[in-house]
Order: sequence, then structure tokens, then C-alpha cells
Amino acid sequence: MEDSIFRKKSLERIKSPEELNDYLHVTSPAIWLVLGVIIFLLAALLLWSGFTSYESSALGKGTVSGGTITVTFDDENAAANIESGMNVTVGNVTGVISSVGRDSEGRIVALAGINMADGVYDAKVTYKQTRILRLLID
Repeated sequence: MEDSIFRKKSLERIKSPEELNDYLHVTSPAIWLVLGVIIFLLAALLLWSGFTSYESSALGKGTVSGGTITVTFDDENAAANIESGMNVTVGNVTGVISSVGRDSEGRIVALAGINMADGVYDAKVTYKQTRILRLLID
């Protein structure tokens, strides 16, 4: 018995070289369209991820008194990243942090000059911006 990796029926079909073309299938335009759409979506995703960034920030309550805001943060771990010179944002108004310390209860507190009416506001300090592309690569 002759061992062959090809079926006998298949070998009989392609006995002559003229019949070799019968096994070549041309890709349909629909396949090329699907491939083009996939390549376009991947390119768009890559382009989007190159221009989009993710912000890491610490949120807290800010008390404005006499043009100075005192921000007490909700999350101690996020607040540990805050340093002097960073920006604190309250609504559309931004101020620069002049000092970071701890209050009498041991919470991290930041002081900044800001031009707002006295009161209590929600404040945000962004301490890191990471591009989405960096997350995909690293």
C-alpha cells in the first residue's frame, strides 16, 4: 500500500498542468473592502491614541478666602503626587499651587492664589497626563 499525503481523487484532478489553474481562487472585492475597512479603523485608532491623553488628577474641596484657595483632598494616595507649581482648577478658573502641607488632622492641603469670590468649591489638580498611545506601547 502506497502512503501519500494527498488523496487519490485530488491527484487525479490535477494530472495535467492546464488543470492547475482550477485551484486558484481570485479574492472577491468584498474581501478587499473588509480588509480596507479594518486597516482604516486600525489607522484611525492609532492616530486617535497619539493625540488623546488621560489625566490623573486629585479631587477635593477648596475654600476660597481673600483670593487664596485652600484645597483639602479626598484621596490621600492621589494627593501625595501634588507639588508646588502645579495648577488647581475650579470651574473655568485656574490658580498655581504655592505650597503643599498637612492640616491639623493630617490631611494633605494645598494653597494657591486664585481670583474668585469667597466660598467653597470643588477643585481639581491634574498631576499627570499620559498619552493613550504610551499605554498601548508600554
